[in-house]
Amino acid sequence: MLMDAQQAQPVTVAILDDDYPLHDYVRFQLQGRTDIVLTAEGWAGEDLAGMLEARPNVLLLDVMIPSKRGGYAVEDPFPTLEELRRLSQALKEIQTRVLLLSTEFHYDVLDLGFASDTVCGYLLKSDQRTRDLPARIHEAMSGQLVFSNKVSESLGSGPRRAMLDLSPAELDLMLALSKDVRATPRDLAGKLFKSEQTVKNQLSAVMKKLDAPTRGAALVILMQQGIIRLRGTGPLSAPGHV
Repeated sequence: MLMDAQQAQPVTVAILDDDYPLHDYVRFQLQGRTDIVLTAEGWAGEDLAGMLEARPNVLLLDVMIPSKRGGYAVEDPFPTLEELRRLSQALKEIQTRVLLLSTEFHYDVLDLGFASDTVCGYLLKSDQRTRDLPARIHEAMSGQLVFSNKVSESLGSGPRRAMLDLSPAELDLMLALSKDVRATPRDLAGKLFKSEQTVKNQLSAVMKKLDAPTRGAALVILMQQGIIRLRGTGPLSAPGHV
């Protein structure tokens, strides 16, 4: 009975974006739904702290917003990605997943945004996949990495970094992580029949080889390199893996 009650709890969503029509669109997408509810809205960086008090399950966050209401992002930009890194531990504690939004695609959002472990996706506002926000929100909650079509297409064709070879065991570990980015080392150890300490050591080794500050950043780098790739809109795969 307790499990049924937990499963019946709706996903709570907050949006922080200075694009007023987008707020209207999100409200329209979520109106009347019982599985997802909009619990907080903000329009500038100064709203972020108050919004997090609502402890949303998913935060839709524009990477280019003004610091204060009534301002302009180009004149007084809020340091969104830097603030995400600063708040990373707090966001993990309240279990908030972050979906980044922007009007145009920027590679630095992949490089810098995923330096926070709580970021689980990057959506372009005009992209076809973004139009079905409830589906993208549920994907984020299920542990998937969520990307717009254009972002997915750009992964593997972006700036290349010097690539250090991963061992088969390290690649298998990253593939397992790509299917559920929420997985803890203990979760991954159970799936791969390894000790938890072995998994921790391998994760650290991968991040060191790739010069990645977080597990999510390591996954993005591997996608940029074509080592791990998106299979349609579903799970991630690697060459030679089914």
